[in-house]
Amino acid sequence: MFCYRAPKGRISRFPHAGHQQAKPSSLLPPASCLLPGFLKVRAIVLTTGIICAFTVGWSPARSQEVEVEETAVEAVEEVQEVEPAQGDPSAAVTTENPDIPVDELELLVKPLTLEKLENEAAGWMLLLETKALEISEAEIAVKRQNVSIKQQEEAVSQLEKAKEALQEAEEAQAKADPGTPEYEEVTKKVEEAKENLRKAQAAIEEAATIEEELKEDKALQDALEKAQETAELDAAKEILDKAEKAREDMTPGSVEYEKATEQIDQLKEAITALEAAEEAQQKTEPDSPEFQQAEQQIEKAQEKLKKAREAIDGVEPSETELQEQPAETIDEAADLLEETEIEVNGEEQVAGSPEVVEGEDNLEEKQEQLEEAAEELEKSAQKESELKNQLVATVTELQSEQTAIIDRFKVVLDQLEKKGSNVDVYRKYIDVVSGLQLDVTDTEGLGVRLISWIKSEEGGLRWTGNIGTFVGIVVASFIISQILGILFNQLFRRLGNVSGTLREFVVILIKRGGVVCGVLLALTALEVSLGPILALVGGASFVLAFALQSDPGYF
Repeated sequence: MFCYRAPKGRISRFPHAGHQQAKPSSLLPPASCLLPGFLKVRAIVLTTGIICAFTVGWSPARSQEVEVEETAVEAVEEVQEVEPAQGDPSAAVTTENPDIPVDELELLVKPLTLEKLENEAAGWMLLLETKALEISEAEIAVKRQNVSIKQQEEAVSQLEKAKEALQEAEEAQAKADPGTPEYEEVTKKVEEAKENLRKAQAAIEEAATIEEELKEDKALQDALEKAQETAELDAAKEILDKAEKAREDMTPGSVEYEKATEQIDQLKEAITALEAAEEAQQKTEPDSPEFQQAEQQIEKAQEKLKKAREAIDGVEPSETELQEQPAETIDEAADLLEETEIEVNGEEQVAGSPEVVEGEDNLEEKQEQLEEAAEELEKSAQKESELKNQLVATVTELQSEQTAIIDRFKVVLDQLEKKGSNVDVYRKYIDVVSGLQLDVTDTEGLGVRLISWIKSEEGGLRWTGNIGTFVGIVVASFIISQILGILFNQLFRRLGNVSGTLREFVVILIKRGGVVCGVLLALTALEVSLGPILALVGGASFVLAFALQSDPGYF
């Protein structure tokens, strides 16, 4: 059936001769032409309504089925989740040399079966756990040392205040007569001094309690002993450097030169023996017979080192060794305060008694006792501060050793994961123990930690090399991409049939894309994983491709 269409063109408002104006009713199509379109619209509406009703009615049941399916899938995943491998640490072979180069370890573990790799992972896990425990114990010792130092400094401050109060009381007493208001002012000054003495005694008691806890805790005492051993070894190396420099000023072949050479050789031998004994101890399991034997070797090496240091002229071991324990100094200061008694009406009263001081000589004597106690506490705080700083340096050294263990542990885990085992628990443990916690209130300790980290092979030296590699790769990629861009630009110009827009696009892509690729490659030198970055770049490229899908037509 043919439907009438309105004539195209403009309908004149004033018909000319020979042309009859069309009536408005004749411009509309007949009803037979509108019916099919109306039926189509109605069919679409009905179909849409049926689909919506069906979807709404079916969605609850469907959602319930989906929830049931998801729950079932989660249950299956929980059931199918593979537990981490439980290997035998004693059967591990690669842990015999914890300092094995990483590339050699990769070749060594590559042919191992899954069962043997599980044993290797368990062995490296035990090494990492032991090292992490050492670090935790050393950190606890540092915190307790900080508390003890703070208490001693507080005691010194209170003693200084008490000394000042007694001095003011002495000056006022010289000008006052008993029973006068000036004499009452003396009484107030003495009471102020007594209050400061009480606070000082409380601080000293707290410091003494902390020292006793350190003595009773074997793990913390081991951490302190290790710090002292490290301090002695560092001091021996400093003495060796000084002795070698002093020998340069001597006449070769002289008796003095030969004697200095002999002493230097003995000190070098003692240092080497101690380092070898400590390295051998690290390769043994704690509480094993080999570990006990290694401890005996360390003690012998330390005694030999001490004798070699004493044999060098001009060296006083007391200057570099912490002979007197801080706890003994604290006890001496406490005894001095206990003996600080004041004379009241002819009777001797212990410091802190709520009586009144009488006698100028008594005030002067108490000032001297307070000054002596403050000096003892200052010495103790200084010794503990040195020991604490050495503890911080020891912690940094232990963290460097832990980093080396983690690097090798990851090599084993990579092979274990490739061969079908679940290593998520191991990796989570690594992430937890490798985190850093810094005490920003300990500014001195932060400085020591930073300097020790810069000097360590697994710290500052390692990252210096990584940053140098990063900069080198970025610079090289920039230069190479610029050269390639220039070459392609010249090539497109010679071809002649390439549009200018395409040529510029390709050249810019080469220059900038080369730099981007170089930066991504350089990030691996900074130990950055490229997986998330590549996923982000891939998503951005997908969006960019859709945005520019019509632009290549201009090329």
